[in-house]
Amino acid sequence: METESAETSAAAEQTSEELVLKGTEADEDDDEDEYESTSDIREDLIRAAFLEQGSVGGIRDQEVIINQTGSETKIISTASSTATVKIQLIPDKQTVTVAFTIGLTVLDLKKYLSSELRVPQEIIQITLDDKTVDEDQTLMDIGVQPHGMIQFEMSSLDPVNYPIKPLKPLQEYNMPDVITVRVHTDAAIHQDVVVEIERATQRKPYLGGFRNNVTKVEYHHAAVQTKPKRRQNRGVEMFSRDSQTVALKNQSQQCLKNAATQMRKIGCYVSDMEDKLLIPGSYITADQYHSTRLGAVIIIQSYVRRWLAKSFTQSLRQAKELRLAWLEAEKRRKREEKEQQIRDEYHRRMNPETKGDFDLLYNALKKWRSEEEEHINCAEPKKWRAFDGKITEMNTQFTLRARELRDLYNSITQTQLTKDERLDVLVTLKHTVREHECKLTQEIVELIDREVDLMMRGVKKSKLEGLRKRISTLFLQLIKTPAFNPQVSKHLLVPLDPADLKKNIYLCRGCNEYQSSTSFSLMTNTSAVGLCHHCVKLDNEGRRREDLSLYRNLLRILRETEAKCAPEAKVTFLLQEQDLRYLVDVLWGAQSALSGSNDLSDLLLVRWMKTLDWTPWNCILLTKDEAAAHLNLMNIEEAYDATVTRNIVHKHTLARKYFSHVPEMSEYLHPQMNDLPISNSTKQIH
Repeated sequence: METESAETSAAAEQTSEELVLKGTEADEDDDEDEYESTSDIREDLIRAAFLEQGSVGGIRDQEVIINQTGSETKIISTASSTATVKIQLIPDKQTVTVAFTIGLTVLDLKKYLSSELRVPQEIIQITLDDKTVDEDQTLMDIGVQPHGMIQFEMSSLDPVNYPIKPLKPLQEYNMPDVITVRVHTDAAIHQDVVVEIERATQRKPYLGGFRNNVTKVEYHHAAVQTKPKRRQNRGVEMFSRDSQTVALKNQSQQCLKNAATQMRKIGCYVSDMEDKLLIPGSYITADQYHSTRLGAVIIIQSYVRRWLAKSFTQSLRQAKELRLAWLEAEKRRKREEKEQQIRDEYHRRMNPETKGDFDLLYNALKKWRSEEEEHINCAEPKKWRAFDGKITEMNTQFTLRARELRDLYNSITQTQLTKDERLDVLVTLKHTVREHECKLTQEIVELIDREVDLMMRGVKKSKLEGLRKRISTLFLQLIKTPAFNPQVSKHLLVPLDPADLKKNIYLCRGCNEYQSSTSFSLMTNTSAVGLCHHCVKLDNEGRRREDLSLYRNLLRILRETEAKCAPEAKVTFLLQEQDLRYLVDVLWGAQSALSGSNDLSDLLLVRWMKTLDWTPWNCILLTKDEAAAHLNLMNIEEAYDATVTRNIVHKHTLARKYFSHVPEMSEYLHPQMNDLPISNSTKQIH
């Protein structure tokens, strides 16, 4: 046990010597700025190592407390003791291990890390368990025990400009390992010593030495020449150059040149034919010279300013043109987008395919209905356009009555009237209602008297809201009654008189609903009312799926033609699409009587005898070209042979038999039926 203690003590002594040598080498480099904080911390580490080594010999900085039983030993270390500190660099997760005195603050640790990582210490943030550690706290304040271990996290407050980069391993320096050695100083006393193991990447050259025969310790000769100081790596590749440069200067020199002048003399003639006579000008003073130069400068500056102004205005003009062009393009783009949106909505309404298209169609119908309802105005005077283009308005007694009732209803429904104004309105309403004696008017008069009585008693407006609403509702019902307001009768879809409901009302065998006679389409040979337009449409969509548009177009052309030729024609307005379909498909075989063409879009029903009115037994199915040629014939019997005439007469006989009820119906047809537009008949068909 004593041998081990002695060997351990020797090892600790040798380690302390290495630390002293290490500290001495560090002191030689203290003149560099970047190693000032590192040297201070290393000196603290060396001082801590000496204190740890001295504690074995009983230095007074440490106290050893032994229990009375001697079985348990506790060592209380001072603030000079060291601890193992591990710093994890965020976000690279690199861990750096250093031996740090527990009496130093976190600010000293930041200084050390700032010099090692080359970042300002102000942006370094030290955290412990996701909590920021204050700079004035020491490791002892945090709770680090002597020779203990703690792990911090280090991050940058400005990761964009000063990121935390991982430490690169250097060839001339390696981070020393830290171990804890327990040294037994006595039988029951032991001491923990922190030892740093430095593994140098470079080996010192062996220059000889000697060995102590007593201690068996080898001593090596040291090199005289020390290694150069390591330069700080600033992250930028730098190259050295000569500190002294040679400045070159070029200057021209004018050499001497001899000149001579030849003069006239005896025996020497000098011609003056080519001489120039120079007349000196006026003398220019310095003020004149400077004023001339100033005038020239002003002229140059004015032209330059003019050029700059023109350039600026030209740039503004171009910017304005570009801006206007951009605005026009944006306006055109928005207009085109709006038009395209309207076209798309119109296409979706006209050709609905999805549920959203049908919703759009229903919404458009709802808006159209609301707009049409707003146009309903019984008090509007009658208007028509005269021959000169001016619009003439005329108020009838019915429109004046409707206007009076409208104004009175608007006055009743107002809520911002005073007590006197409300009484005047009620008196006017009472006199207006008394013009007609019925149960409705009596009830309105009773309600008016009740409200007047309550107002005289000082009842609040909030208590009279229900009564006033009843008065306005009953008065609105009175306005909708044709007996009191005759102008409203043309806007009522359902008559209020029950006796009117019994006229022209029939039962549909499909939907079992009572509808007006205009809701049914009757064929010429029909003896009873069958299905309404809606049921016929549903039956066609569900079973037959027939397209009657060609027959509808054929009937429209027939009615227009007959209305021009014979204003008193009646039979064409009695026929329906089903009748025309039977006439074309069954009797005429859906083809031309002459050429046999079966294109219904090119076929027409024209008169057989053009001097007589058109009837099912006085018609022929031809193409458009054949119909035009047929109507120009003067004598039909000479134009057609007997076989064709016989076939046409046979078809006329069948048509007369099938449409035998048409002459009887035409007698009851109104003479002005021919003046009705085609759209009205089409509406009756549907």
